[in-house]
Amino acid sequence: MNKKEIVGISSLLLAVLTLLFGDNIYQQITGRSFYGSHDVPKDITITATLKPTSTVDLWQFYVDDIKLTIPNASVTVNALKEIARKIPADVPFLAEAEVGLVPYQHTWKILDREGPMFLNAPEGGYAYIAWGYGTITTDRFSISFPAEEDNDHLVLVIGNPDDGTFKDLNTPLRLTDYSPGFAGVNFAAPAKGQIYANRNVVNKAWFAQQLWWASKHRLITVTIWDVSNNNRFIYDVNPSNFVWTKK
Repeated sequence: MNKKEIVGISSLLLAVLTLLFGDNIYQQITGRSFYGSHDVPKDITITATLKPTSTVDLWQFYVDDIKLTIPNASVTVNALKEIARKIPADVPFLAEAEVGLVPYQHTWKILDREGPMFLNAPEGGYAYIAWGYGTITTDRFSISFPAEEDNDHLVLVIGNPDDGTFKDLNTPLRLTDYSPGFAGVNFAAPAKGQIYANRNVVNKAWFAQQLWWASKHRLITVTIWDVSNNNRFIYDVNPSNFVWTKK
């Protein structure tokens, strides 16, 4: 299957999703409206109102997304689901594909110049950083990620809980000491009025794809950092079988 055919299949999949579930699902995945050319606000995310069957389509979307870059990639929906299944049940802040927040594809950014660079950990959402090494600093805390041979750090920075008021509780993150061109960032924020009381916000389908991308490295280190209280949960993930070990 050539790239043109894959793009056509992906476009058809998005169109079917739109017909089944409305413009919202297309906006969630692409950041654009199916019915217009303007960008939609960045606070549109996947919510619990979707039917459970929509998760199959979301998994397929991430498989197709991989194959747009690597057409011959040996990845399937079941493979991504197996990666997600191996995430231990006690890993905090993760949510099933039906309800977890998904970062926009178009807000992914490569840090191609020397720091400092800045990123928000959204209130009620999270920021995502993938790099070999670097340092993240807030106005209260700092955490460094050491360089190790062929190790990929996947960092989920969980934002302050939404307190239901108009007070801005976003957390600015200062990123330094990374290798330009070898670090990428993204974020996911809830829709207006959408509050996750349990703070389980990270979409497992999306994160399974991130783990797949990182599996070309010798080792994956996942760090989940709660900026509200500086709690840190650190895991090594074996890229050959995706088995997690708590550090």
